[in-house]
Amino acid sequence: IFIDLYNDYGSTEFLGYQLLETVSLVKSIIINNEKVNKISKDNEAYLMVNQTPFYAESGGQLGDTGEIVWTEGKGEITDTQKSSGVYLHKVKITQGVLCVGDIISMKVDTIRRAGLSANHSATHLLHEALREVLGNHVVQKGSMVSSSRLRFDFSHNKSLTENEKEKIEDIVNFRIRECTDVNIQISTRDEAIKKGALALFGEKYGNEVRVVSMGANNKSNNKIAWSVELCGGTHVSNTSDIILFRLLSETAVSSGVRRIEAISHKLGFEYLVERDKKLSQISLFLNTTSDKIIDKIKQLDEEKRKTINELSIVKRKIINKD
Repeated sequence: IFIDLYNDYGSTEFLGYQLLETVSLVKSIIINNEKVNKISKDNEAYLMVNQTPFYAESGGQLGDTGEIVWTEGKGEITDTQKSSGVYLHKVKITQGVLCVGDIISMKVDTIRRAGLSANHSATHLLHEALREVLGNHVVQKGSMVSSSRLRFDFSHNKSLTENEKEKIEDIVNFRIRECTDVNIQISTRDEAIKKGALALFGEKYGNEVRVVSMGANNKSNNKIAWSVELCGGTHVSNTSDIILFRLLSETAVSSGVRRIEAISHKLGFEYLVERDKKLSQISLFLNTTSDKIIDKIKQLDEEKRKTINELSIVKRKIINKD
């Protein structure tokens, strides 16, 4: 269907790097891979428009969601996909009837986009932190970027130590606190590679590429920034917009490939707040302060072992007496 739509209407113009809301023309409505002229309330379809602010799922980043509004109705965009230059928006009509040829206002869910962009930028910082701690053999093998968390697969032949995980998390958070602008430039692929840009696993690049740079580079090399990657995804304007980075887990995916799951941005902050609440509850239950929880647990464990040992002695005395 994507190729047919491209042949009939050409490509969709993507404006989502600069805009989060546009006025667009409905070129086609598709239901069950068939073109229809209209769609009514409570029904779902895919829309093709002439221009869109909605980022389509690509490079591990999930597609945008949001809403559309027109003179006689409105609807919810629940997913955005693309192929062959055509963007398709999954829509559920919540009011009115939408027809081919209608002019609609398209608005991206800005809160969700902010989370997506923060997590995507965090993967770039994570990638470079992994290479700094583990070595330049680390190469991205895949990723998943949602508004709530990120998943990053990379080449490495053994599990990370606790010390390595702490170093990686500290480096990412240091780069976030640097508060450096995220610079995005258009370049040729060859020129970008000469400047130290990393090309990502599984991505197909044309002659013209987007080069995403972040972090101050204090090394004497040809890199224009600390992290430089070819990337078509959406990103924050400044590293401080990521807010913080928290590594949740590190596991094996397959031989020679590891996976990190992490959170950042608002949910990362909320995670820490919730963790502090739980620590306060534990402290109250143990009748101690948060900074002495470990000492209290060790004390209780020692008392438990002592009690078990005393009970064992008493039990043997009873048995011997009988």
